[in-house]
Amino acid sequence: MKIYSNAHKKALELKNNMDNITREHEKFLEKAEKQNWNKSFDAVEAGFNRAEDEAYAKYYNHMHRSLSLTKDDTTFLDKKYKEGFADEKYINDMFRLKAKKQKKVQHGHKQIKRKSR
Repeated sequence: MKIYSNAHKKALELKNNMDNITREHEKFLEKAEKQNWNKSFDAVEAGFNRAEDEAYAKYYNHMHRSLSLTKDDTTFLDKKYKEGFADEKYINDMFRLKAKKQKKVQHGHKQIKRKSR
């Protein structure tokens, strides 16, 4: 997979962080079910929920800032993105499109240097 910019790399890192928190949360829930934790369960559950919310907020803000997405943008609803907005394929596609647009703008506005006689 090609990394198109530092913003692309950061988006992938933020998504990976979200996935890690979710994975740890699911492991905790499985363990809590097996051991019937009651009292400490609520505090740890609240901590995981807070961490997941913060991670998603960072990811959401980064994506909207980096890609200039609007709230009406629904490209992530395509069936090829299983996880929607938080899908790695979506991240790669959006940053690839951004890189193509920037490349077109750069090459489209070049002026040809002419030799003066």
